[in-house]
Amino acid sequence: MIQTTRVELVPARELARALHRGMIVAPVLDGCCVLGLNPDELTSAVGNAHRLILDRQVLHELLGQYPDCEALVRLLDSRAVVVFHSDHGGGIGLGTERYLIRLKWLLGQELWIGIPDEPTDPVELAEMLGGRAILFACKTSVGRGPTVVNVSKKPPVIDRRGVLSILEVEERLGGPVRLRDGIIFSVLIVCTGNSCRSPLAAAVLGQMLEGMPVLVGSAGTSASEGAPISDSAVRTAARMGLDISSVRARQVTAEICQGSDLI
Repeated sequence: MIQTTRVELVPARELARALHRGMIVAPVLDGCCVLGLNPDELTSAVGNAHRLILDRQVLHELLGQYPDCEALVRLLDSRAVVVFHSDHGGGIGLGTERYLIRLKWLLGQELWIGIPDEPTDPVELAEMLGGRAILFACKTSVGRGPTVVNVSKKPPVIDRRGVLSILEVEERLGGPVRLRDGIIFSVLIVCTGNSCRSPLAAAVLGQMLEGMPVLVGSAGTSASEGAPISDSAVRTAARMGLDISSVRARQVTAEICQGSDLI
């Protein structure tokens, strides 16, 4: 087993030899994914297998029959998306990492990627796969990974939440998308102190959207972390049948924003 903070430190020939022996756990598209040469083996291990494309010309040929090929290319160019296509046997993703380009050139054959449903620690993923995978990159932090969009559906369906938000996907495709069952749309309401306006608004919106796959939260740009909500906000919420007395203020962070679809 090889563990390194940067997969670029591993010679491409060594990665290629490992792939001929099995699968490897490595950083791909801002997440921890599994690379392999056998799509059936990947599907058995991770639940999915997507063809990794490194040549934009090939990508255009694959997507040529899609009504708006350029929109799909814009989506894939985000480096955060794997897209299903009805004329292909699975998903396709555009890989831009330099080590993937070197690896694909050495292999001379198709390279496939399997994506865990949720962001997964690379060590845990390698252990879960047991002897079927080798850990080649150990990152100190795990990104949200690829957003998976099924464009064979009308409207397109987001099958996996990832780095690219739902609204960003809609912007690149130029139209609305749907969410696969089980995927939650995240809304963040922000004010200054997160002690009155935003927690009250979040409670009201949450009540309005009750029963829908939507998670509503709040934060403040200058919040006193852990401070209680103001008495006036608690009383106002109570008059509307809402209890926000246990809510505590939190400071908005980049991580909180990245986890939100609508702010």
